Amino acid sequence: MLYLIQQGAGERDRLEAVLGKPEAEALRVLRSEFALEHAVAYAMEEAQRRIRKAQASLSALPEGPARDALHQLAGFVVTRR
Repeated sequence: MLYLIQQGAGERDRLEAVLGKPEAEALRVLRSEFALEHAVAYAMEEAQRRIRKAQASLSALPEGPARDALHQLAGFVVTRR
């Protein structure tokens, strides 16, 4: 939704109209009328950017199993299915 909002006033207005509908209808309209593949790609890129930043911040912690586990957990969040 953030991606669609950032696409401009027209998309934002369309999205706001959809959000006022019942859930099943809103999902149908979102899937049929919006280019969500770009939104998913944007979300993944943003998540990966934030994970890299979080992993870099872990360098402030002492080396050890806890830091390694946090690093792996952060990577898992983006790659899990």
